[in-house]
Amino acid sequence: MIIEELVTMAERIHDAEGFDLGAASTRESRNAFWMRVIGCAHFGHPVYNPAPDASWHVKDAGGGRPMSDDTAVHLPSREAWDCIPGAGAGSYDPHQFNRDEHGVRVPGYRFEAHALGVLPAAQHVYPPSSPSGSGPAPTPAPPKPTVTYPDEPTFWLAFQDRMRKAYSDKGRAFPDPNDADAFRRFSRCGFDIGQGMDPQRAADKHIAELRQELGV
Repeated sequence: MIIEELVTMAERIHDAEGFDLGAASTRESRNAFWMRVIGCAHFGHPVYNPAPDASWHVKDAGGGRPMSDDTAVHLPSREAWDCIPGAGAGSYDPHQFNRDEHGVRVPGYRFEAHALGVLPAAQHVYPPSSPSGSGPAPTPAPPKPTVTYPDEPTFWLAFQDRMRKAYSDKGRAFPDPNDADAFRRFSRCGFDIGQGMDPQRAADKHIAELRQELGV
């Protein structure tokens, strides 16, 4: 499960189970919702996520304090995302245009992943609690084909070199500080490989997409 899929699942759970994460909510209720979301990702759920992915974790607020935000953490990379901007303020605002009776923009929350980078080693990261109704679907999905995953550094270094060349051909620095998605291509390429795509084909696909987006 990649971060975009996790955010989509969170919104499905929110809508289906009638959660309110706005101004009337409490930190405890928002934490309970997020623990359920990450639990459904980690342990699986027959409705929301039939394929468990134990790489998804939560983090505490630091210093051993309890979880206090809607951050999803992916192991082993420790990459983290803030997934519900505006939680605790206003009402649900999926299109970011809630307005009052006078047409004035009012605060709201939405489901949208914002990258926080790699968490430091001192940050405590831990698995979620098992949510009610968790577990994979009763009828398992067909097994995925055997994947030869390129864990060796040479594959990813070559991929990074090709990304750098694409940026260079466009006359831009790599990584480009104005392109927050630059390094996300690594996880997307890895996801395609995990789904059974040949590693070289996956790399070629994502480099081609990058060059097309850059216009080179």
